[in-house]
Amino acid sequence: MLNQTFRSPRSCQPRTLVAAAGLAAVALAIPAHGQIKWSVVAMSGNSVPGAAAGVSFSATDLGLGGPSVNNGLDCGLFARLTGSGVTTSNDAGIYGGSPGGLGLVAREGDAAPETPAGVVFSSFLTVPQMGGSGVQAFRAAVSGPGVSPGINDEGVWTGTPGSLLLAGRTGSWAPGTGSTFASLGAPAVNGIGQLVFNGNTNEPVDNTGMWFGAVGSITVIAKQAAHADDLPANVNYSTFVTSSTAPSALINSAGQVAFRGTIVGPGVGGANNFCMWGGTPGSLHVVVREGMTRPDLPSGTWFLASEEPVLTDVGAMAFRGTLAGSGISAGNDVAVYRCYILGVLDEVAREGNGAPGLFTGNTFSNLSVTGGFGAPRMNNANQVAFRAQVAGPAVTAASDTGIWAHNDIGALVLVAREGDAALGTPAGTVWTGFDAASPVINNKGQVAFLATLSGGLGSGIWATDPYGVMHLVARNGMAVEVAEGDVKTFTFLRAITGRGIQDGTSTGFNDDGRLMVRADYGTGTGIFLADINDQCKPVFADQPDDAAAAPGDDISFDVVTTGPGAHTYQWRRDGVVLSDGFSIGHGFVGGSTTASLNITSITGADGGDYECLVTNRCRTVTSAAASLTVGSPCGSPDFDGDGDTGTDADIEAFFACLGGSCCGTCGSADFDGDGDSGTDLDIEAFFRVLGGGSC
Repeated sequence: MLNQTFRSPRSCQPRTLVAAAGLAAVALAIPAHGQIKWSVVAMSGNSVPGAAAGVSFSATDLGLGGPSVNNGLDCGLFARLTGSGVTTSNDAGIYGGSPGGLGLVAREGDAAPETPAGVVFSSFLTVPQMGGSGVQAFRAAVSGPGVSPGINDEGVWTGTPGSLLLAGRTGSWAPGTGSTFASLGAPAVNGIGQLVFNGNTNEPVDNTGMWFGAVGSITVIAKQAAHADDLPANVNYSTFVTSSTAPSALINSAGQVAFRGTIVGPGVGGANNFCMWGGTPGSLHVVVREGMTRPDLPSGTWFLASEEPVLTDVGAMAFRGTLAGSGISAGNDVAVYRCYILGVLDEVAREGNGAPGLFTGNTFSNLSVTGGFGAPRMNNANQVAFRAQVAGPAVTAASDTGIWAHNDIGALVLVAREGDAALGTPAGTVWTGFDAASPVINNKGQVAFLATLSGGLGSGIWATDPYGVMHLVARNGMAVEVAEGDVKTFTFLRAITGRGIQDGTSTGFNDDGRLMVRADYGTGTGIFLADINDQCKPVFADQPDDAAAAPGDDISFDVVTTGPGAHTYQWRRDGVVLSDGFSIGHGFVGGSTTASLNITSITGADGGDYECLVTNRCRTVTSAAASLTVGSPCGSPDFDGDGDTGTDADIEAFFACLGGSCCGTCGSADFDGDGDSGTDLDIEAFFRVLGGGSC
């Protein structure tokens, strides 16, 4: 049997651009091998999905409140409209879907789902929040037949384009109570369509509560005058921290929630009546409470208050707390914490403590709510990012603010600081300030922020890739090809949104390194998606080649890739993942998770298209498909080799060979080429070919 081995050029080790632990390397301006890839989500002047011809997105209030993107590349945004037939009663809408494929979720003037005929959305009262599967949730006002202001003119809706459901409406029954809703708060929504929102009922007293669940199964989980979860008997909920415009409670993909409020009851006073709860409805726990002592600090030190938390998918929380008591002063009383819902508090940073990345003696001086300093962002890897002010030797008003975040090994490192050189800008240009909504962090530990620049250059957006390398995303005056052949020069950049990933609120930075950018250009405004990780994905230096072989041959397909970090490989045949070893009817596979795939003793069933998926921390890319053609395994029906085909002598010679008496000119008794000689399949193949058929 002919043995052939086909080889492409051998693989080499992938090129490593950064050998550092995450954000410890952010100050290095190490080049990547690509430009940031952009796509258009929406632009002023573009036609509006679901609207009549002549209606377009307005240049004002496009993406009001911040557009969102999830890991499935679902985008969500609120926009103002202009054009033919647009009035103040129908000039706003909520949209969702993929870039270039947005659909209408809801629009002013359109019928409000699950309300009587003629009832329409009259205004949107909150910016929509988006969950992991593209589900959005929002609070809106309605008008029309049977609608009375202050009685039944508000509701909470959730859904996707073309599928919108009513979760609750004023004047309608409030689940878990004997009354109706009098008011509703802004909802948060997770990836499986579960909501959490606050509300008031029409009960005369004790009428405030928190509601949770999917549409059709929503129930009250905490209510005024009801027993406060995880606290002694007769200690009850008193009030809740609520908002009508932003979610006052959070929800993650596991259905865990977090909210804050006060309590009343025996032993409760002004020094210990404020709590933060977290957990699954029905199993809520006190995460932190005023008056709770800090065992790692001197005796008599306790929490005075805590601020709005971040909740992650793994049940971890980050928040900013204020301390009081022994050894506490105005210079060290605010700190950033992280913890699990059932876990020990971990202090991330505290006023008066050393600021990593700065000279000895430089300390955090401001983590308070003023200006948003210290407001934490957190991901599922328990990495926290925040903005803070510092004080100490050589610190001036031009260098007293920075951004810090945890790197891959859990160390808190300095990401960027006022007065430092701004990457990708003219020599001498420095950062002069950071937006109050910055930074944002995704689950790969990538950090993005908006900063102002010296020299009258306006502002810019920077982001780190999964290896901690910082990239300039965009800045004022920068020309960006937002789509093929469409170049925009940005004149103004807006804040990036997002407190974390999947806490029921929207984020503008997903785990795949896609960043929502809102920018003005010329006379227009646009929402664009910048692909940070496209710069550091693996790149194929050599693709696998097509090959042809005969049964029994050995074959190999190789790829050569460059790009940062370690690369992992996975080969597929006709879209099916391969694994090492034998499989029935096939040759032996080796190297299915390496850069070089080997198949020995191939059979006809091994023919097909082979491709390799190569992954690093930035992205998975797929090679070109290489086609393997396996030649016919069948021999000639002139089995005795006398030049006459299909004679009795051919049949006699074939069966003699099957019996072990092959003549010198006879073919192989393994007539079908599967490696087994003298089987029924060999006989069937011989007679098919003998009759003029194919093997």
